[in-house]
Amino acid sequence: MSPGTWQLPAFVAIDAFFIYFFLLRSFPTQQDFNTAIVFGLGYAVSIIAVLYIRSHGISVKFEQNLTPKGAKITLGLAAVLAAAIAFSSRQIFSVVFLPRGSVLSGVPSNVSDAIYNFMLVAPSEEFLVLALLMALIYVGRRGGTLSFLQDPYVAAGVARLGWASLHSILAYGNNLQAIMIAAAMGFAFTVVMFYTGSVLSAIILHGTWNATLLLLPTFGALSLAPGMAVAGVFAIYIFESNEGMA
Repeated sequence: MSPGTWQLPAFVAIDAFFIYFFLLRSFPTQQDFNTAIVFGLGYAVSIIAVLYIRSHGISVKFEQNLTPKGAKITLGLAAVLAAAIAFSSRQIFSVVFLPRGSVLSGVPSNVSDAIYNFMLVAPSEEFLVLALLMALIYVGRRGGTLSFLQDPYVAAGVARLGWASLHSILAYGNNLQAIMIAAAMGFAFTVVMFYTGSVLSAIILHGTWNATLLLLPTFGALSLAPGMAVAGVFAIYIFESNEGMA
């Protein structure tokens, strides 16, 4: 394996521990267990699907290491995202549902839920959407009526809208506002992934979205002040830097 692609396998290996931990520990409710099973299996199946589709020549870059600049962009956007959630939390809470996995004893339930969402829900959903994205590009390259799907950004929009619709129907009961929020945020995550070449960017942003929503009731919006300051520093660095992504 080349030195430029070790981060993603390392993350998946670490994540496997969390899946094992959440799946095999005793669960407070049957719903917690069912949710972990769904996301654990979804995570594994989607990784297999991604690898299979990639073997058919789809050239979407998702496995590259985050470069220092790519990491700064991702973390800076994550801080901005957390701050934005704090300022609009009431509106978001009214339409957003997040899976729960409160299985860590001795810690607040929201903290446990946040870890669960960051380490299990966000990666499994991002790999699932990545598999769908690559499948759509593959279909587009076969030509015909759906040839427009060979454009990665068009395929990303369709994949995100499709996943957001399914996600919303299952969780919210066909809430149009929830679909639009999920599709827009997901598309933004994918655009960042295209830029950095790493699905870790999308996972970090997705995990930040879920975890921040879950942590706000426990820690409050003021806890995000350091994140806002860090976001400003990152923004200044990014806009003043002329470095490439190498």
